Amino acid sequence: MTPLLLLFSTMGACFAGSIIPLVNTELVIFGAAAALPTDMIVPLIVFASLAQMAGKCFLYFAGSGLLTIPRGRFADRINTALAKVQQQRGASRLTIFASAATGLPPFYALSLASGALRVDFRQFLFIGLAGRTLRCAAIVLVPQLIKAAF
Repeated sequence: MTPLLLLFSTMGACFAGSIIPLVNTELVIFGAAAALPTDMIVPLIVFASLAQMAGKCFLYFAGSGLLTIPRGRFADRINTALAKVQQQRGASRLTIFASAATGLPPFYALSLASGALRVDFRQFLFIGLAGRTLRCAAIVLVPQLIKAAF
């Protein structure tokens, strides 16, 4: 597989994984970072972060009622996250960044909750992108350090 094809495949998997919780985007990014040449690492971080945030924006709009998604077994988790975010309205920026960077609280649920609570979209987008970029960079760093050591 060519590096460019791997980069775009990773981007597609990251978009899918941001909407479908069963897709492990961290594992996808880790594998791509191990397989790609060093000069493709920065584009990998950028593309993976943008793809993940594109999916999270979809969830944001779903939460705001512009789009609908099946709630099924995730309904309880989503409602719990909504309650937590409502309690922490003043700390929404920090919560968005922490969730995007660490996954705690789960960024999936927080994306839906941000839309439902009408958090400013630009704030959600830029703070979430900063957190996701930091997370992707940390994931990409591990295989690069391993490559450099051997």
